[in-house]
Amino acid sequence: MYLVLLPLGLIIYSNALFGDFVFDDRAYVTEAPWIRSLWNFLDVSGVRYAGDLSFALNYKLSGLDPFGYHLVNILIHIANSALVFKLIKALFETPFIKTNIKDREIFPFAAALATSVYFLTHPVQTQAVSYISQRYTSLATLFYLLSLVLYLKARTGIPGGTKGRLLYAGAVLSAVLAMKSKEISFTLPFILTLVEFSFFPKGEGRGKRLLPFFLTLLIIPLSMVIPGTGAVNTVDELMRVRKLEEAFTISRYNYLITEPQAILVYLRLLILPVDQHFTYYFPLAESVFDPGVSGPLIAVVLFIGASIYMFAFSIMKGNAYGSIISFGVLWFFITLSVESSVIPIRDAINEHRVYLPSAGIMLSFVTAVLYMEDSLSRGRRKILMTFLLLALAVPLSFAAYFRNELWRVPLRLYEDEVKKNPYSVSPHMYLGMKYYEIERHGEALEEFKKAEEINPKSRYVRRTLVKYYDSLGMTAEAIGEARILKGLDPGNPEPSYNLGVLYMKKGLKPEAEAEFKYILARWPDYKYAEDALKRLKR
Repeated sequence: MYLVLLPLGLIIYSNALFGDFVFDDRAYVTEAPWIRSLWNFLDVSGVRYAGDLSFALNYKLSGLDPFGYHLVNILIHIANSALVFKLIKALFETPFIKTNIKDREIFPFAAALATSVYFLTHPVQTQAVSYISQRYTSLATLFYLLSLVLYLKARTGIPGGTKGRLLYAGAVLSAVLAMKSKEISFTLPFILTLVEFSFFPKGEGRGKRLLPFFLTLLIIPLSMVIPGTGAVNTVDELMRVRKLEEAFTISRYNYLITEPQAILVYLRLLILPVDQHFTYYFPLAESVFDPGVSGPLIAVVLFIGASIYMFAFSIMKGNAYGSIISFGVLWFFITLSVESSVIPIRDAINEHRVYLPSAGIMLSFVTAVLYMEDSLSRGRRKILMTFLLLALAVPLSFAAYFRNELWRVPLRLYEDEVKKNPYSVSPHMYLGMKYYEIERHGEALEEFKKAEEINPKSRYVRRTLVKYYDSLGMTAEAIGEARILKGLDPGNPEPSYNLGVLYMKKGLKPEAEAEFKYILARWPDYKYAEDALKRLKR
């Protein structure tokens, strides 16, 4: 199995190894002072402590060379594919499945290998792997899967032995690390409960076994609420503020009724991975009665309802195949629920969100195909299994490799996205900043202006234009944008401070003094304005 997954994964992502930092990599890696010293990580209170620590270790080994970061991401993805294999093999060793399956020799191995290859090669995974900052997603998935595998190994092994206790302790520790990697891990105890109550016989100790995993649920909310003291908590504070802002400024109702459309896009990508985006133009729905909303909502509700019914019916009738197929679908919806339900996030859809959930749909598909082959002779089943592996691995591998060609060259990635998604602010902003970086200033301004036309009230666009004009010595234009930004963000002293500094550069001392005094009247502790006013009066 490892002889298949390791070289295949390295080949598919070989071009991504030479990609650059993109998007949020600036915030989490290249301009993140907290990863520059491992001493910062003596404080373990960070929301995504494990992911930040991995970036710090990367920095210790290779500085800001993106090659090392990409290599770690790819190895994590290959390890996740191997854990998908181990997890499926372990599921087939649970008492319910083992008792009710016909072919114990070939079927479990075939299902595990095909699903792990499917998971490894699918191009929808490229965002979670080739985008360095999305290590939070792949690392959380690593610990999530590891916890499940170790728990199942402990449950299906010899009870009461030292090995079993060590495996169980490892499962709990992995759950803790998953919770400290990304918030998607919040669903882990619920998946464990579904497995325990469905695939194992009734008996004492279920609550006792599951209790430590449910206690780990406290980690995420406590990490979000209780501030840490170390330097690493700078990023956590930024993340906490952003998430709180999203929670209070984005309607939960509008986000909830929009997500069925996103879910159908995820399912379509898993079946037919074409027209991929790094960001989607996906405005929030306004009413559940809109045909574009009600249709996907009804489809998703029926899909979930049918899966629950099939799962319960299969367990009751002792149908191992039906239970695995429906379990995979339930896995998809449960693991996706953190980011696709009532917790609003700035972007309604992102491909990396389907990284962990995809394993469930892939397992369902592979099991369904293999079950249709179950009536064939063993020799013919092996032939069909080989054909299935090739049918999955070959086209998906090529698709993933060519998708990584775009991730390798950020300019091409941004230009591709602007063509596909011309009505979204982000692609134009990313492309504009890339043009600015390579000193194509006219094209950069053109992209910024397009973003401004799409959303004239965007503070992000205005801040960028202020910096852009200022860096080129176009102070008058920068002042014009800074005045607009001040009106868009009245509760923040920073736009007024920047406007005051620009007035100073232009030699407009009375206007600058008025801005700094305005800031100190509203925010008396804003030291930057106080210092600027002192410099102005010298």
